[in-house]
Amino acid sequence: MALQDLTPQSRTRLSRMERAVGWFVLLATALLVFGFCYYLYNTAESRGWFKTKAPFFTFTDRATGLKIGDPVRLMGLDVGQITAMEPQPPEDFQYNIYVEFVLKSPYYGYLWTEGSKAKVATADLLGKRVLEVTKGTGGHPAYVFDPFRIVPIDQAQLLTDWQQWQFGEDIYDATGTNLIIKALSNLSATSLQQASSNGRKQLRVLDARKGQQKSG
Repeated sequence: MALQDLTPQSRTRLSRMERAVGWFVLLATALLVFGFCYYLYNTAESRGWFKTKAPFFTFTDRATGLKIGDPVRLMGLDVGQITAMEPQPPEDFQYNIYVEFVLKSPYYGYLWTEGSKAKVATADLLGKRVLEVTKGTGGHPAYVFDPFRIVPIDQAQLLTDWQQWQFGEDIYDATGTNLIIKALSNLSATSLQQASSNGRKQLRVLDARKGQQKSG
C-alpha cells in the first residue's frame, strides 16, 4: 500500500517545528561563539596580550631551572616572561647563555640605566630558578619608544623639525669623565657645537616629535 502524502495541516505543523529547531540551533551556536570569544578575551587580558611590551636581554652562566615562558619578576610581581634562550657561539669565552625577555606595561618603566639589573635567583629547594629585574635608582629610562637613528653630526640640522629630536646618549668631554650633554636633551645649535668640539662625528638621536612613537 502506497504511503499517502502529508496533508496541508501536517506540512504546516512540520514547517513550524523545523523553523523552531533552526532558531534554537542558531541561538545555541551564537551563545557558544560568544562564550568562546569571551573566554579568549579574558585569557588575553589576564596574560597581558593587549599590553605594550618592551624587549630586553641578559646573559647567564647556565640555563638550569629556566625555560621559555617562565615569568620575570620585579619586586615580587610577575611582570613579564622569558621569550628566548640560546647558547652563545663557542668562541664567546665571556658569556654562556643569551636570555631574552619582555616586560609588559607599565613595568618596563621601572628599569633605568642606573640601579636596574637582571639576575637569576633560586625560587625553591628543587632547583627552580627565576629571572628577576630590579628597580632603577637614577639615570635615564632603559627603554624608550621614540624611533632611533645614528646620524653624522654635521647632518643633524637637516633632520625634519630637528630641534624636536633628542640626544639618544650621554655626551662626555674629550676626557670621557665629565658629562656635558644628558641623554633625552633636545638638539640645539649650541649642544651640537659642544658635541662636535669634543670630537664627536656621529650622534645617536631619538625622533621625539609628537606622534612618532612606535607601538610595542
